[in-house]
Order: sequence, then C-alpha cells, then structure tokens
Amino acid sequence: MTECNQSSFGFETSGRREIVARFDGGTISSDGGAFLLRQADKRLNLIGRLAECFLDGRNQSLVEHSIPEMLSQRIYGLALGYEDLNDHEQLRTGRFFHGYYDNYCYLPLYVFCGDHVLCARLREANHDAAFGCLQEMRRIVKQIRAAWPEVKIVLRGDSGFCRNELMSWCENNGVDYLFGMARNQKLRRIIGQQMYEATLQWKQTGKPARVFSEFAYSTKKTKKSGWDRARRGGKGGTYRRERESAFRGDLADQ
Repeated sequence: MTECNQSSFGFETSGRREIVARFDGGTISSDGGAFLLRQADKRLNLIGRLAECFLDGRNQSLVEHSIPEMLSQRIYGLALGYEDLNDHEQLRTGRFFHGYYDNYCYLPLYVFCGDHVLCARLREANHDAAFGCLQEMRRIVKQIRAAWPEVKIVLRGDSGFCRNELMSWCENNGVDYLFGMARNQKLRRIIGQQMYEATLQWKQTGKPARVFSEFAYSTKKTKKSGWDRARRGGKGGTYRRERESAFRGDLADQ
C-alpha cells in the first residue's frame, strides 16, 4: 500500500494570493474543500461539459448568471451540505465592495496562537478591519487566563488593527501588543534617516536592507478618532529592488 504523508499542497492562486491546503487544523469545520472541487472541475471540465447539455432560452441581454455559474452554485452547494440553498440566498446579500481588494467580498476575522485557531468569524466587508476584534479579544483573553492565570499574552496584528480602542484595552488589561502602522507623511519624515541608510546598504549589497529606530508617536485627536496618549513606536527603514521603499511601524506599551 502506498503511504501518503504529504501535509499540504497548493491550489491555483487567487490573483497574487497563494492558496495552500493543510491538514493540521484539528477539529475545525471549513468550506475549504470547495477549492479542491474547483481544482478537480477545472482539470476535468465536468461542469463545463454538463452545461452544454442545457438549452438556455433566456434573453441573453438580461442574463446575470450563466448556466455554468448556476450549475457550479448548485453542485458545490450539494457537495458542501447546503442542499436547500438557504445559505446562498443569505450570503449573496451579506457581501460588499472592498476598495483594497477591488472586489465584492467578505472580511473574515482570524485569531491564531501558533497553529491553533482561536477565532474564525465571517464579517461583511463594509466594516473597519478591526471591527469586532475587541469583543473577540476580551473573550479569548478571559478564557486563556482562566486556564493559565500567569501566562504572558502578546497580541500581534497588522495596521488594520492599530486602533486606539484596542490598544487602550490592552494597556488596561496587562496585554502586550505589537501592531503595524499604515504609512503617512509624518512617519516618512521620522524615518527619513533610516530610509537613507537602508538605501545605501542596498546599493552596496544589492539585497534588501533594513534599519530600525525607536520613537514616541501619537495621532491627532478628534471627536471621532485619534489616540488618547502617545505610544512607543519602532520602525524599520527598508529598501527593496521591487519597490522604492516600505516601512513597518511596531507599537508596544511603554
């Protein structure tokens, strides 16, 4: 008997985003199997050949969904256990256009601890990237500390989670954090020297270079947003061949 020990394999990419299947998720449920169905269908062209068996008598100028698309919805739904299609009706009006992804999509929230999934929540894309994360962190931190009262918790996230409400909660509840920061002109001026040094290093070695610094930073406070205090920030000036410059701002409680 052939022993199969492959732990992961890749699917067709979605734009610039890589899609990889892994089998170490433990006891979690997912619709990720739909990617495998799609890949098999593209290889065999089953739905495309099946669609040719149907006569489409609709006014084509008014058609929004093609025969192959409707067959895909029905067949994939059956395969994933959604035989009554109730979820299809609900999910089709739960999505919104997202400017960053330039498409209609959802904005799911995931929280991991290493390879362990602590949260997977489906969110609509018409919310801020940090929408709902404070409520989830309150729940997760409470459960972790109930089991391990003395454990040190460090929350890490990209710039979409760098919000005053979440940072203030972390500071008031003994949670260390490390968040990315979106670039702006003020940060560009602060990191000017590091960018210059990184550029010189890149010219000398031809490899990506990074120089780090530390500083105090705060945003303007307005009625609707802004930080209520200054925080310690650290940034690395980076120079790469494929793009002129990039930086990452990491914040930690003082």
